This record gives sequence, structure tokens and C-alpha cells, in this order.
Amino acid sequence: MKKKLTFIFSLFFIIISQAQVVDYDFINTENKLKYQLILDDHGNSEWKMIVNAKGDSINSYDYSKSLFKKNNEFYFLEKTLIRRVAVEDKPEFVWKIINNEKISILGYQCLTATTKFRGRNYKAYFAKNILVNSGPWKFIGLDGIILKIESDDGLYKFEATNILIEDKKFNNKNLDDFLRENTFLTWKEFEDFYINDTKDFIKQQKCNCSDDGKNILKITKIEKVYPELQESGIVY
Repeated sequence: MKKKLTFIFSLFFIIISQAQVVDYDFINTENKLKYQLILDDHGNSEWKMIVNAKGDSINSYDYSKSLFKKNNEFYFLEKTLIRRVAVEDKPEFVWKIINNEKISILGYQCLTATTKFRGRNYKAYFAKNILVNSGPWKFIGLDGIILKIESDDGLYKFEATNILIEDKKFNNKNLDDFLRENTFLTWKEFEDFYINDTKDFIKQQKCNCSDDGKNILKITKIEKVYPELQESGIVY
């Protein structure tokens, strides 16, 4: 659907198409957050936090909590220890279908698949032939929508709680504004930024003392960008 709004000095085109909306719970160790996946008919989507760990609702215009998808590429804001940067990412998944394991989620019969992604193993449950190639966060690549996915270490889980078809409009202007207002790093460039910023932070904070007085820096992150930092921790 296309609407044309004419003003005295300018002509604006706002494209608003029908959308499908899927609500998810995201459980990260001790925290439970609520997200919403909004998809249009052309494969674009917005993955946005709607309730944070404190139970507070998120401002709908706060794009720092959103992850946009266009042409199977993701655009979002990421944080290192000392800065926030815009990133574009095109993750690749190799899925293995498990034919003998099926469950029902929200009334949909789901197949099971497994994958490994950036340091973690995952098991996903997807409803075939609806909202193809979609899922929570960055998880895509299956013949349907992923309604539940969890890491085998038990630290991360996404699970759909509600599906609304054509209940909300997908506003492409949010996506277009986000792309226009930011300069994006590739994922590889972000990894380099993350590691270098971590090393700079440690260098600035480093303790000139005995081992007993030193600190350990360990950060839990769904993607193991800096494995030593996110697994054993770094002594400084």
C-alpha cells in the first residue's frame, strides 16, 4: 500500500505495508525481556525490545533496542566497552534438520533443527511454510518461522508467545531513517573494534600489583566476539 502526502514545499512518500507480528520472550541467564518481531511482505523486519529486564516499556522510537533486516542483511547498534557503533551483518547458518523430533508451539506443529553460531550450539523449533526465513534476533535460514530456539549451555532462549497476522502496519520509514542516519561497520570491522577497545580499556585500568590484587574482566555476550573475555575472563 502506498500513500502520497503533498505539502506546499515538499513531497513525501510514506510506504506502509501490512505486517505480521510475533511476540517473543528472551531469557538471558537471570534476565527475561520481551521482544517483538514485525515483518512485512517483502522480507524486511524489525526486531525490537518492548519490555526491558526491569519490566519497563521501551520507547518505540528508541532504535538502540532494534535490529532491522533488509535483503537478508541486519542493521543495528552494538556496544564495545567504550563506544556504541552501527553494524551491518549478514550471518550464515548451516542448519541440520532432526526429522524424528517434533513439538507443538502456539498450535503450530514444529520441526527441529540445530546449528552452531559464533561460539554456541543451538536447537531451534520452526513452523514450516509460514513466514519463511524468519525468526527471533538474527536467526533465519529455515523453511518457516523459528518459534523457539535455545543454546545448549542453557544461557540463552527465545520463545514465541503470540502471533498476530496483519494486526499492525510495518513502517518502512523507521528502517529507511535508521539506514540513512548511520554509517555502518561490517561484522568483521566490529569484531576488530570490540577486541581493540577491550584491550585499550584493560590497558587503561590495568593494576600494577600482585596477582592477589588483580581484577578479572568477564562479559557474557550471546556472540563470542572475544572468546577469552567471554569464557574464562581476562586478568588485569
